[in-house]
Amino acid sequence: SGSGSGSDSEPLWVGTLSDSFSMSCGDVCLLLAAGALAAVTPTGIAGGAGRLPVAHESDFGEYRCTTNDDCERLGECVSGSCVCHPGFTGPSCAQLAFVPPDEVISAWPPSSVAAGDRGLAYGWGFSVAADRTGASTVLHAVGNVGCYGNGDGPQVTNTFLLHLTATDPEGPWTPAGIVAPTTTFNPHLRIGASGETILFFRGTSPAAPANWTDQVCSGVPAADWKRLVAAGPYITPDQITDPIGNFVSHASTMSGPWTTRPFEIVGQPATCTNRSVIGHNSNPSAVILSSGVVVLAYRYTFTSGSESVNIAVAQNVSGPFEAMWPCNYSLTGTWGEDPFVWQAPDGTLHMLYHCMRYGHGVPNSPGLHAWSANRNGDGRDEWHATTSPGHRGAYPTNISLANGSSTGLRFNRRERPDILFDVSGQPIAFYSALQQTTPPPGGKWGWSFSYGQRLQSK
Repeated sequence: SGSGSGSDSEPLWVGTLSDSFSMSCGDVCLLLAAGALAAVTPTGIAGGAGRLPVAHESDFGEYRCTTNDDCERLGECVSGSCVCHPGFTGPSCAQLAFVPPDEVISAWPPSSVAAGDRGLAYGWGFSVAADRTGASTVLHAVGNVGCYGNGDGPQVTNTFLLHLTATDPEGPWTPAGIVAPTTTFNPHLRIGASGETILFFRGTSPAAPANWTDQVCSGVPAADWKRLVAAGPYITPDQITDPIGNFVSHASTMSGPWTTRPFEIVGQPATCTNRSVIGHNSNPSAVILSSGVVVLAYRYTFTSGSESVNIAVAQNVSGPFEAMWPCNYSLTGTWGEDPFVWQAPDGTLHMLYHCMRYGHGVPNSPGLHAWSANRNGDGRDEWHATTSPGHRGAYPTNISLANGSSTGLRFNRRERPDILFDVSGQPIAFYSALQQTTPPPGGKWGWSFSYGQRLQSK
């Protein structure tokens, strides 16, 4: 360990932990030393590559930029201050600029679902893309839907992928089909300019439950649900049996037919800094560059339960994907999961992800921003964690309402980030999963649903 004086450009205190040091805060703790907030990991305190960044004293005062990099490539540095692009705000432009809603209305399962059914239906985010090939734009969503397990078992069972459509970013959403049967989850949808559709997702042990025809966990009215079941899933169980569990599907339109194949991530080692890595990768999110190169953001998991975000690159959507920074959890500066990756009109790459630094996230700010200049256009450039003061989150669990009030502590989790963009590449709506803090009577978990919120367009 060590101590000493410092400036705005140097940490006020850095050090190395002894081998006998033990932590009980999820392997990432905070120390306040000599006036600086230092992030601590099992291998050190602050510092260079492979370490969490120090938040300097100046981070908590006036934020000053010198280049557009200090605005995280989401804004322009003008006279020392960041002028943010539409949809973004904050000192370094790392926060989403929301339009306050009149009230928080679930996108799926809908609030109109009977209370008893809503208590069984589970929605954990959905991925939204726009089809602009027709006379009017149609929004397609692939939702992660399932049944609550309010006993001592898992929080959700029998998850599957549900196709929903809408004409407005805030809905209402109409059930259109079953994309894939149980057990499938983590969808990420892309629709190209000609309507071609690509879906990344994860699937394990595909099989319809015994009560599939009559189950009420979808949030879909009974008559409509039976119609969707009779039509059958777009992606059939025999297409998602590969043990790797990561799949990509292609179709000329959302209505199919769909071709599905597993994809592989190579170069992810079995151990990182003497810690075993669980054999599966999940939470896939991808962006296709103009060159055809595919940049995939994904989560990998250590046996201790810690989760990390990485980037992999392939020449096409089928892979294989090459892991870029196999053991560098500080690619994003924090432990995390649920990445959503996109490319801005200027060619830079960006990511929102669920921050795991304090369990389910930074208090009231569960998601952070990371970015890459993508200077060579091949997706292999380095990534940078947010420079927002104190790692202020990209979006809150406390949602501000149009009447000046807020939801306060009504929600304790907000995960699975996803953004809908307009034809020019500007963000127009943000989607996520929300979980209520208080469980329903007799329940173990708060009700969870997918939620969409408009972003300011200036």
